[in-house]
Amino acid sequence: LSYFNRLVKIQPDNPDHLYNISCVYARQQKTADALYWLDLALKKGFNNWDMIMRDPDLDSIRGTYEYQRLLQDQRKK
Repeated sequence: LSYFNRLVKIQPDNPDHLYNISCVYARQQKTADALYWLDLALKKGFNNWDMIMRDPDLDSIRGTYEYQRLLQDQRKK
């Protein structure tokens, strides 16, 4: 997590780093943090939908209402 946080300081608009932070939090069962960082990643342009839908790192949040709503909101844009 500290590695990705340093990368975000260097490249704050890189959605890949934001996505990876979301994955770390999801693996730690920190749902709110994982969703926050996933939302930021999507807003910054992360659009690898296959990864978002299948990445096992996100398994802990995938079934949440907030995750489903976040994806629906982003796909509408």
